[in-house]
Amino acid sequence: MSDDYYRKARKGFRSKQPLYRRWEGTRRLAKDKGLPFQQSWEDYDAFVADVGDPGDVSQYRLVLINPERGYVWYNVRWVPLTRIRQTKELLWLSYRQHRDEASNWATEFGVPLETFLSELEQGASMRQLDFLGRKLRKEQAKAAKRLAQAGVAVPNPKA
Repeated sequence: MSDDYYRKARKGFRSKQPLYRRWEGTRRLAKDKGLPFQQSWEDYDAFVADVGDPGDVSQYRLVLINPERGYVWYNVRWVPLTRIRQTKELLWLSYRQHRDEASNWATEFGVPLETFLSELEQGASMRQLDFLGRKLRKEQAKAAKRLAQAGVAVPNPKA
């Protein structure tokens, strides 16, 4: 069987995957609106390598940080739909030479989003929020250790 046969079979399988359909929709949207679309992303595998797989694609949207720059690796982020529904304007923050939306920073730091936003409003810096996340993780680890020593089953926080 020819390489062409296998390529078509693989495309048929992928076309049923939500992330593949999102990639096709993003390509079409960029072309319809005349937005730049990174040339290497014409290949689906290159697109996934650059932007990653958020898991359940139906719960995320690929958003542009700066609409004029279009769909290029440094200008897109996966943002949870719940965050998009909460606010009309996303809050983009930079920290340690990386730019991301507030909900992604809160998740990365391990700080609940409401606490993260509240601390920001009160003037906390990104460094302070990073430290707060580390402090919360240490406290959670200590509490889990105390519970384990007492013989109490510790719930898995990732479950």
